[in-house]
Amino acid sequence: MRRAISLACAAAALCAFGTPDEVLSYSRQRLFPGFDGKTCKIQPSIATDGKGTVLLAWQNLLLTGSDVFYGESMAKSTDGGKTFGPGVDQKVFADTWEDKIRTTYYGTVNYSKKNRRWFGLGAAQRYVNDKVPMLTSVDGRPATFPMYYTVDPEKGAFTSRHELQVPFEYARTLPFGQKLECDNGDLLVPFYVIPPQNDGNHKSYCVITRCRFEGDMLKVLSAGTPLADDTYPRGIGEPSLAKLGGKYYLTLRTDVQGLWAESDDGLTFSKPRPWRWNDGSLLENYNTQQHWLRPDGALYLAYTRRGAHNDHVFRHRAPIFMAKFDAARGCLVRATEKILVPELGARLGNFNVIDYAPDESWLITAEWMQPLGCEKYGSDNSLWLARVKFKVGTPTRGALCLTFDDRNFANWQRARPIFKKHGAHATFFFCGTIDAPAVAAMRALRADGHSLGLHGQTHARATDLFKRLGEAGYFATEIAPQLDAAHAHGIEIRNWGYPMSTRNERTDAALRRHFTRMRTGCCWRKGDLAADPMKNHDELFVPAAEACTRELLYGTPVPSCAEGWLADVSGALERARERDEVLVLYAHDITPDDAKKDPHHISRGQLEAILSRAAELDLPVIGFDELDGLGR
Repeated sequence: MRRAISLACAAAALCAFGTPDEVLSYSRQRLFPGFDGKTCKIQPSIATDGKGTVLLAWQNLLLTGSDVFYGESMAKSTDGGKTFGPGVDQKVFADTWEDKIRTTYYGTVNYSKKNRRWFGLGAAQRYVNDKVPMLTSVDGRPATFPMYYTVDPEKGAFTSRHELQVPFEYARTLPFGQKLECDNGDLLVPFYVIPPQNDGNHKSYCVITRCRFEGDMLKVLSAGTPLADDTYPRGIGEPSLAKLGGKYYLTLRTDVQGLWAESDDGLTFSKPRPWRWNDGSLLENYNTQQHWLRPDGALYLAYTRRGAHNDHVFRHRAPIFMAKFDAARGCLVRATEKILVPELGARLGNFNVIDYAPDESWLITAEWMQPLGCEKYGSDNSLWLARVKFKVGTPTRGALCLTFDDRNFANWQRARPIFKKHGAHATFFFCGTIDAPAVAAMRALRADGHSLGLHGQTHARATDLFKRLGEAGYFATEIAPQLDAAHAHGIEIRNWGYPMSTRNERTDAALRRHFTRMRTGCCWRKGDLAADPMKNHDELFVPAAEACTRELLYGTPVPSCAEGWLADVSGALERARERDEVLVLYAHDITPDDAKKDPHHISRGQLEAILSRAAELDLPVIGFDELDGLGR
């Protein structure tokens, strides 16, 4: 009997992203769990015709070797990916032998919308004595060569394999990464190539080919200009292609760092440059794949990187992040970074992304169970399917900015899973010395996508201290010690929270020299919330179109101890959503439960309730750094 695996039973989750960009929501599922300790599923691919049929394929790996692959499996869905049948071994991928050389086959499943055709692209890899993958040509025969596969969607199977003829020589090559469909149905297919030298010093390069379907076959018509950079130990490889606003973009792998390049025609590209954030710092990704999410009118990069408390993961290949690409500045926007697939010990670096619709992208990956022992962190060789929905052509509909003050490091960090569950970000203002505990908390929160701010070395009233010491003395006493310590640890700080909300025009003028945004307080309500609802206080709400340039933001405490607090907050959230406004709320600690009532704190249960209500309203929950792109 055909066994169906329900996504709902595979940890399905639908969450609203708190972002200032086009991202609306995502769902994330774990599929086909199970680990036998000897083999594992790797390198999955997925394709759909958009009419309900989804094909999901993966390769099988022997764990006692290095890149020792055996065969391929495929599962089929007929309900748009809600359920899948079991994985079925593909006969087309059966190994072949010649003397003591084994050849194994690998392919990604694809669907061409313009040609209405299912197909596969991949490679054949030769092994010596079954275990050692060949890396160089032997007697003029390549070690790895490209393959084209036919696919029968009704059977849910690859049906035939054919070597793909290319107009360049190679020792190893394969059509790798994301391709593009041209208006006439031609495909621009990226290859990475190791030339046929056998001196052991060969370095890979990349090239884009133009391909066309002729009958049942795919033919390579031409190849563009090779893109090379020999300054990297093994050259450059694993290209993925995207197009935005008439320009073409490649993202590329090297041993040292991820790169990107641009082109006017999709065939000849600029010199690759390292991936950087909008503040100029390096992305810190290296030695693994990156791919594009390509909604209409925007590009997002999917990648892995260092600096996410993931030193225990092989080559830092988990979690998988995404961030928006700013083509005008040639960088990624740090405030838009999200975790698409979480880290559970196993590497996730070999993955695929497809364009499901103009407003939706899918990412598929597998928990690669090497080295053995990574399962102790929670991985079990599941496949992960992440689907991202975009607000294509739709303006952002307001936002909630939750902010937290002082030095409640332990409880802030314990609340991180609640924020992650809802795809929400907050802003945390740190007072006191930026010591080791503060730095650790800052790094953990920043890695999750939260914004950071300072709240004063001594937590003094700004107006009093400024009047007594003057601008220079105030800065030296209250600001510089914190700012210098944060910068010494490589932590950028752009936000300031006024202690006790005391400020005036002189303090504002002085602080805006050092901070992009400042937060103060207003609207302290002590009476009946129903008679004096938050939603009636216009000073708390900023039009989204103005929020990106507003330097001073007014916030109000979450009325956590008052009767009817949730109805009061919910009414304010509804106004922000309906009028496309930004609302700022603040608290101090995030306590474990509701029993310890304190007007300055909220509980985890209250945080969960606020974030759940925001998600119901489709209201993004974002940090101050994410206001840069809001309303634009």
